[in-house]
Amino acid sequence: MKNLTSQDKQILLQSYLFKGISLQELNHVLPCIGSELNTYSKDEYIFRYEDYTSKFGLVLTGSVNILRYDFWGNRHIVTAALPGETFGESYAAMPQTALSVSVQASVDTKILFFTFTKVMHQCAISCSYHAQLIDNLIHLMAYHNISLQLKLTHITQRSIRDKLLSYLSAQSLLHHSPYFDIPFNRQELADYLNIDRSAMSNEMSKMKKEGLLDYKKNHFKLISSQED
Repeated sequence: MKNLTSQDKQILLQSYLFKGISLQELNHVLPCIGSELNTYSKDEYIFRYEDYTSKFGLVLTGSVNILRYDFWGNRHIVTAALPGETFGESYAAMPQTALSVSVQASVDTKILFFTFTKVMHQCAISCSYHAQLIDNLIHLMAYHNISLQLKLTHITQRSIRDKLLSYLSAQSLLHHSPYFDIPFNRQELADYLNIDRSAMSNEMSKMKKEGLLDYKKNHFKLISSQED
């Protein structure tokens, strides 16, 4: 695609969706899978509740939040997608099913969309790298399902502290380090864990004073009891 920069292509090649695919193969396969590049301003909606879509997206720059609103308009963040991550695959696989969520850009964001059916059905050439792409997409959909199950583990904890520790511990394990960045600001983290922001901030301050963790904005450090 002519509008993709070299940096955009590096993000694609580093993503799980295009794992095992070379730059030359990427250039060949993109036109075959209905690729479409779009940009969004901060807080602009990409998909809205009850929309229909046959495409799913991969974030090139910025980030998006997948949101669910209740009857009273309260916002809950289901998950987020950062550069190199995808969203919307399940709905694109069932284009006759209305979305039960909304997708919103949390900052200025650039997204490359793909037509699900074109990804899942190889063209007449039946390139081996297209088969790799299909395999990657299936694994991604399974991973997203597992991630949602993990979120249930966080939000079903009894206390605010337990919810925070469950989530932050999972992030530490994901990054293989006690130091890590999370994809949410304070309000977004509260929305993700379904807790009150003020109560959450108070609990985080207590945990910091007790030496359980340290943080600055969205950068965290978990502190082991064995540390001095």
